[in-house]
Amino acid sequence: MGVVHTACCLSCHVVYHGSLVHYLRGGTMRHVGSYRAAAYYLFTVGVISVYGGQVCPFLVTLSVGELALIVAVFLGIVQILRWPLMKLVVDAQPPMKQPGRQFFLDMALYVAAALGMAAYNWLTMGFPFAGSGGKLVLGVFTVGLFASIDLSLERERALVRFALQNGLRSLASREFSPLTRKFFLLATVVMLLFAAIVTLVILGDLLWLGQAGFSAETLAMFQRSVLIEIAFVMGVLMLLVVNLIYSYSRNLNLFFNSQTSALEKVSLGDLDVFVPVTTNDEFGFIADHTNSMIDKLRDRLRLQQAMVVAQQIQQKLLPSGVPEMPGIELAAACIYSDETGGDYYDFIESADPDGGSLCVIVGDVTGHGVGAALLMATIRAFIRMRLSMADGLAASLHDVNRLVEIDAGETGNFMTLFGLMIHKQSGRLRWVTAGHDAALVYDTRSGSFSELGGKGVPLGVVEDTRYEERERPALEAGEVVVLATDGVWETQNPAGEMYGKQRFRQCIAAKAQHGPRQMLDAVVRDVAGFRGSNQPADDVTMICIRGLDR
Repeated sequence: MGVVHTACCLSCHVVYHGSLVHYLRGGTMRHVGSYRAAAYYLFTVGVISVYGGQVCPFLVTLSVGELALIVAVFLGIVQILRWPLMKLVVDAQPPMKQPGRQFFLDMALYVAAALGMAAYNWLTMGFPFAGSGGKLVLGVFTVGLFASIDLSLERERALVRFALQNGLRSLASREFSPLTRKFFLLATVVMLLFAAIVTLVILGDLLWLGQAGFSAETLAMFQRSVLIEIAFVMGVLMLLVVNLIYSYSRNLNLFFNSQTSALEKVSLGDLDVFVPVTTNDEFGFIADHTNSMIDKLRDRLRLQQAMVVAQQIQQKLLPSGVPEMPGIELAAACIYSDETGGDYYDFIESADPDGGSLCVIVGDVTGHGVGAALLMATIRAFIRMRLSMADGLAASLHDVNRLVEIDAGETGNFMTLFGLMIHKQSGRLRWVTAGHDAALVYDTRSGSFSELGGKGVPLGVVEDTRYEERERPALEAGEVVVLATDGVWETQNPAGEMYGKQRFRQCIAAKAQHGPRQMLDAVVRDVAGFRGSNQPADDVTMICIRGLDR
């Protein structure tokens, strides 16, 4: 008994000394589950001491105390060895490998202890190593399997808690290990072990019955013995299974709580949370996808905030109002399909030698969104700078086109543009088109349409392009000029039909008498009604110029 006492004292030293969970260099957890390991050690001593006498005629010759002493000594030895082996085999590994290493280490220690007991009985007492020793190994292996799985789950829990407390987001690799496969293997092994142990118990009783004879009294004792021993085996296995289910449920509870807690915070707008990824099973992959979702939401929020700023900046680049000029009335509308867009309009004062002009610009960059907005802002700067030199619209666009082609020619992006100069004193119109649709002229007196057309290559396509400037007399009272981008007539309804220029002209003709502002508002409403449930596919920009009595 002194050997048992010494072994127990050494085991308790390991238990108390290794009970703390702390983090060491390299991201490893130290000595998790030592209390549980000691508890399994004591449990195994008791169970195997009873089990051995029920399955082996050689072990039955030993008293329970003698068998318990042998079991306790060898289990005590492996418990002492467990301390340094934990450092080498488990603690030195990356966090995600530690639960698996924990299982294999404890399983190996239990098997080693069982083999040591079998060898000791064989060498000192002559018990058969394969027969008696094999039955002893089977019993220790069964308890050791449950103990090893439970201790592995305990280390897994420690990893989850540590990750939560220390903000470690991901400890898992990308290797997928499904829970269904683990459950299937465990259930199969447990059933096989249960069948083997029950078979050994019954065989042991049958052997005893054969030696005692088949009297009524011995048969009754045989029945009681079989029932008691099978109940004992089932009770021990049930206890181990229930404890294992409870241990795993604690892990599931941690996984569920960390997942739901993070999702609740996300639903409240907190995107600085994450779910620790500490397993390679379904829960680990769900946590990984949750973190990916949170990252994308965070990126989306940053993008939305950036787009709001970009929208505010671009809105500042557009005119805040329309200028007043004798003989004409102006109105403008610009509606972007995204937060930012590539449509552009402007009113620029040009200091011509003969009294000055107002330059009305409408442009449309290919595509829409941030890229189109950047190119639009660049071209706007070029146009404003070049028109300040007051040597004509055609010459200005020639220089602007060269600069745009240098900056954006290789990207394939370009801008179509229509520029209209209105002479302040005479009202004479001069215009240049750079690949843009012609401006419409509607005469309210005759109800007829004409166009301010021309030829020209979009800005940024061909570097050395010359633009042609055309002109016509001033607008008469009742004449209306409308400059627009193709987002108006290329709007589609849910059936896939385009709004078209014919509808555009009809809307202009119907509302031209009400003034430029009212006419543009009517067109915007008509286009939106035609589009229906469809999302806007392109920016819509329009400028209306109506002639007044001079």
